[in-house]
Amino acid sequence: MTTLLGEVGKKLMDRWATLVVLPGLLFVASAVVGFRLGHAEALDVQALATWVGVRLAVTGAPETGGVLLAVVASSLAASGAGLCAAALGRVTAYLWTLSGERAPLRWLVRRRQARWRRANERVAEAIGAAVDAAVGAAGDRAVGAAGDRAVGAAGDRAGKGDRAGGGAGRGAAADAIGGAGADGVRAAMAARERVGIVEPSHPTWIGDRLTAPAVRVNARYGLDLDSAWPRLWLIVPDAVRAELTSANDAFMAAARLVGWMVLYAALGLVWWPSAAIAVVLAAAAWMQARAAVATLADLTEATVDLYGADLAEHLGIANQGRLDRDTGFAVTAALRKDDVPAPRPPSLAELRRK
Repeated sequence: MTTLLGEVGKKLMDRWATLVVLPGLLFVASAVVGFRLGHAEALDVQALATWVGVRLAVTGAPETGGVLLAVVASSLAASGAGLCAAALGRVTAYLWTLSGERAPLRWLVRRRQARWRRANERVAEAIGAAVDAAVGAAGDRAVGAAGDRAVGAAGDRAGKGDRAGGGAGRGAAADAIGGAGADGVRAAMAARERVGIVEPSHPTWIGDRLTAPAVRVNARYGLDLDSAWPRLWLIVPDAVRAELTSANDAFMAAARLVGWMVLYAALGLVWWPSAAIAVVLAAAAWMQARAAVATLADLTEATVDLYGADLAEHLGIANQGRLDRDTGFAVTAALRKDDVPAPRPPSLAELRRK
């Protein structure tokens, strides 16, 4: 047990040093340089070297106590800066995932929804143009029937909103057309996905991308991901948990970069090179956050696809070895424990009879 606790403590110290102390020391050094040089001598290395030489000459050979005090003071300052950046990162992650229920965020959501719907209409137009081209080139009833089926399948997704389809239908729609105009369809769907993989409900792309798995899983399987996810987490293999944790850590690291960006931007008020550093950090944080969020969302959806049936089996719900709408609804009903159960979604057979 002592050995285990020692290893855990060592890992925690390594993580603390990597995420907090080392970046904090870099910021403290930048702050010392910035306050000494200011805007006028911002890049004057000679002036900095002269100042350091004068300080060393004045203080002389430092005593052990003085060195220890300087190390402790630097470590405390670095830790304080690191904790401040981490706190700002938490705030950033919260702001990135805010819902758009209230003004002025609601106005941003409406603007993004309008962009998404315009892109969605272009998807429908691209599908229609591709089908027309395929029918005209082949001039045969069989191709025409295939085109009609493509319009029926893809048009329902694109023309009616496709809140849950998003990028998942990109390859299927193009393949149904038989290759004619597939590039145009894929380009239109990619443009729509750049706005949002589902119809926006958040003021930011990051917020929508993180909630997209819940929307798509509910539409495809009738499964409430909010109630199912904690149970899924308990039954998936350690390797899956590790991948999900790694993606989430990458997202939080991007949020911390925003925290450091804020600190360097504040330092830029007295030393302009720090403002340039802040711009670089902002760009890096945004790119890393988008990549990490996309990975985390894809992994979340993949976890449901691969282990949703296992969750149903653990709950004693019969299934065919894969997750479908009936199974997903049964899992949702078992997990949510609502006083008033939600209505059961109609099956495909029932929809066809109507």
